[in-house]
Amino acid sequence: MNPEQLHRSPPFSLLGETLGGEHARIPSRGDITAISRVGINVYFPARHCPDYLSLLGRDIALKAATLPTRGAVASLWLRGYPLRQLPTEALTELVFRLCSRFNLRHSQGVVRGIDLGPEHCLREHLALVRGLGFDVVRLVIDATIATADRGLDQCQRALAAIDEFQPLRLRGTVLYGTDTNTLFADRLMGVLARSQAEEIELIQSIPPVRPASADCSLQRLFEGAAGSLEAAGYLLFGDRTFKHPRHGDVALRDNHHLSYGPWGFYNSDIANWLGLGIGADGISEGYLYHNTQDPARYRQLLDEECSPIASWSPTPIVDSAPYRLIQALFCHHRADLPARLDPASHQRLLAEGWIIADDREVILTPAGARNLQSVLRLLCDHGVDDHG
Repeated sequence: MNPEQLHRSPPFSLLGETLGGEHARIPSRGDITAISRVGINVYFPARHCPDYLSLLGRDIALKAATLPTRGAVASLWLRGYPLRQLPTEALTELVFRLCSRFNLRHSQGVVRGIDLGPEHCLREHLALVRGLGFDVVRLVIDATIATADRGLDQCQRALAAIDEFQPLRLRGTVLYGTDTNTLFADRLMGVLARSQAEEIELIQSIPPVRPASADCSLQRLFEGAAGSLEAAGYLLFGDRTFKHPRHGDVALRDNHHLSYGPWGFYNSDIANWLGLGIGADGISEGYLYHNTQDPARYRQLLDEECSPIASWSPTPIVDSAPYRLIQALFCHHRADLPARLDPASHQRLLAEGWIIADDREVILTPAGARNLQSVLRLLCDHGVDDHG
């Protein structure tokens, strides 16, 4: 499973979507300036897709032609499983194709990141990554099946290899599930914290239909891992992302320049996000959009020189009350109290210990932050009017 696809639902499914046809286009508001900064996310599914570089090339060409800005690319991420899809020479070609279409010059504050599994953190791969200008590696660790005695040798070798190529910065994403042993999770958190990862994200990878006991065991596992990371000084952002105090997003949050999208936290100065690839998410002129997740459909649309965008938000996201609530709660763990929040729902939030008693704001407790999805659903179901 591509870890990026686990972000979308919830919370962003709460925004609704408009389905696009073969020739439908996202509406244009015309308020993006020619120098607005751009973010690019290139998505690589776990399952091999033949000729993926060629497909991405067509997606790049289509979206570059409609991009309303030629501003600098402030963030470039290759997300998911790039080295499962592309050999190293094809990865080099992809970066050169992007450079030929977009303003990818290096400057202060620009981020280039890549997701790699431990098996792909070989010295020759990391040397290539550095040579292509990447400065962040997000180590994606699949711990969905992990017994208490599962070894960490491969993970530790990957961490040591990344450390050799400083100033590469390290982030970690851990996929866990009902077959993840808590003792293994504790050891893994310790290894990542000692490696000074600037960010550690914990993502549940579980089937949508499961017994209630599974949710309890997953909650206990998460609580234990979160406690270990917070004891090591990490700060909880949103409901599952732990950031080192020196992470740049801490300053962005404190200066109210932090935003949250389906791909995670980012600098709110980035107005447009290009989502490229199967299942990609992006923001075009204020509308959140999704590429089709169907590989066959993705290929068919590109073969017909049609956009692979399958749906987008019904309105510009800044005009959506649920979106504004998501931003406030995920970035700051507090938001204005919704005017329509009924007293019973308010009392339930207080009784659960998820919010602090306050007549004007929803202020999350530590327990509320860890149960942010439940808080958000309750507020959206019983307190938020999308036209508010």
